[in-house]
This record gives sequence, C-alpha cells and structure tokens, in this order.
Amino acid sequence: MQKIFPVLLLLFLSLSIAEAQEDLSQAKKLAEESAQALISGNYGKVVDLTYPKVVELMGGKEKIVKEIENGAREMKAEGVDFIPATDFTATNHVRTKAQKFTIVSYVLKMKVPGGYLLRDSFMLGVAPANSSEWKFLDGAGLDKSKMKFLFPEAADKIVLPILKPPVFHKSE
Repeated sequence: MQKIFPVLLLLFLSLSIAEAQEDLSQAKKLAEESAQALISGNYGKVVDLTYPKVVELMGGKEKIVKEIENGAREMKAEGVDFIPATDFTATNHVRTKAQKFTIVSYVLKMKVPGGYLLRDSFMLGVAPANSSEWKFLDGAGLDKSKMKFLFPEAADKIVLPILKPPVFHKSE
C-alpha cells in the first residue's frame, strides 16, 4: 500500500496538469477566434465571446455591435485598420470556487498612416470553474478597481500585465 500511494499521487498530478494545459489551450483558441472575428468584421461573434456581465453593463449585444461598427468605420476613414494579431499565449491560471481566470497575451498590430503600430496586449479569460466556456475582457480597459467590481473574489489573486505604449514602425 505504501508504494501505491506515491504512484497514485503522481498519476493524479499528471492528469491535473494535462487538464489545466488543455483548458489553457481552449482559452487561447477562443481568444484567437475573438481577435480574428474583430478583424473580419464579425462583431456579433466578438460580443458573444465577451464576458456577459460586461455586455450587460454596456447595454447589450446590439448596442455594442453598432458601437464597434461605427468605431471601425471611423478608424478606416482615418487610415487605421487592424492587422491579424500574433503570438497568443495563455498563462496565469487562477481559480476561485465559482470561476477560473487566465491571461491571454498577444501582439496587437494596427496599420496607421505611414506605417504600423505594435503593442503587447492581453485579454482576461473568464470561465465557470467546471467549464471551458471562456469569455474575454480586453486588458486595455482593466485596472484594479474594475477587477474588484467585476471579480471581488479573484481581483487580488490576478496579476494584470502592465501595458506599454504602442511602438510605431515606419513603412518603407
């Protein structure tokens, strides 16, 4: 019996690690889908992959889709457009009794007059504790006070990345 316990413990830990990696892989996949939906103009899908409480606070899906459409039109009129984001990585898995969280980092790229901008960015992924139905919040709008409002149990456990200003690269 004494020899079986360490083997069972090792097996349990291996399964838990594999499950967590699969969960982070699903979060990364869905974050990539959200970013691609934004670029392709599928704003309904962007909202579907947004954390529901934020959708509710912002006035609902239809209102948000219209705001994104208007913003995208204004950006394009000024010569600004999104380029597909790259380097998606899901890390910092945090759990509470009811929810789990992950930071999905990526490189945001935007075409601007005369060149393009690059910025390390992130989304906060949120899912029910017993599910892989990840929803996201844009990291650019998050701070400690919003985290405490939205996620009081987890706000102090989640370390948000510090966002640096975008870097301009001139087109040749």
